[in-house]
Amino acid sequence: MSGPFFAQLRWELRKLWTRPRTYLGFAAMFAFELLMSLLWRLPTVREVMLREFWKMHLELAQAFSGLTSAVHLAGESMAMIGGLFLGLVASDVVSKEIEDGTLRTLLCRPVGRGAVFLQKLVVCLLYAIALALFAGLSALVLGLVFEGRGPLVIVAFSESILASLDFRQGLVRYLFAISMLAGSMLTVALMGFALSCCGLRPGGVIVVGGTMLMVDHLVRIQPGFAAISPYTLATRLMSWRQVFNKPIPWPRLERNYGQLLVLDLCLVAAAWWAFRRRDLTR
Repeated sequence: MSGPFFAQLRWELRKLWTRPRTYLGFAAMFAFELLMSLLWRLPTVREVMLREFWKMHLELAQAFSGLTSAVHLAGESMAMIGGLFLGLVASDVVSKEIEDGTLRTLLCRPVGRGAVFLQKLVVCLLYAIALALFAGLSALVLGLVFEGRGPLVIVAFSESILASLDFRQGLVRYLFAISMLAGSMLTVALMGFALSCCGLRPGGVIVVGGTMLMVDHLVRIQPGFAAISPYTLATRLMSWRQVFNKPIPWPRLERNYGQLLVLDLCLVAAAWWAFRRRDLTR
């Protein structure tokens, strides 16, 4: 069974990388990061940054380095662009293929629903990891090109992060943080995958998933909801930034990522329950 399973998995990966939306996600990510890098060099923007960094007694030339820029670029690009394209790919993997009849044709072959479900799940998760790693590496390259070397400085009082790391230590922390960012984005990909298995059309997957994430984010940032913001999904998805704290709050990371893991397993179970009950004969 392993031979046919992996052969079909390779075919699913090939289908993924032949779709224009797959490559468009990487292109949009890079374009967004490049645009942000250029905007951050405007004098008016620099003035605002300088007012933030004085709290750490650092000059802007020291504080806003390539690593500092990369942290903000990677986080914002995955929040703004990554979630959208993860929803697009998740809807293509299941919902679009059901709508086009591709999945019905596939199940005419001697292959079980469980194997098909697992293959599509793996493809979706691999895309999420690849997109997050690309966002992190491209942000790092753009940051070093535009800003150069320097200490990594993060000021985020809402997340209890106030740190300054030298270049070597900051680079190690950054690479570790990007791997954790990929883990966070698996949850976003699974949300889209579960919605796609539940019978929503491709556009519906994006609208419903995007609305859920947006509402959760708004609850997190609104001052009036300060009492419940620690319980939002966005707080857990942003846990990767805690890697830059001194010292790293390992108990908080274990708790938040443990809760994300439980949510991931629930999403997989819900997706499988919906997928195996869907009528694919019409």
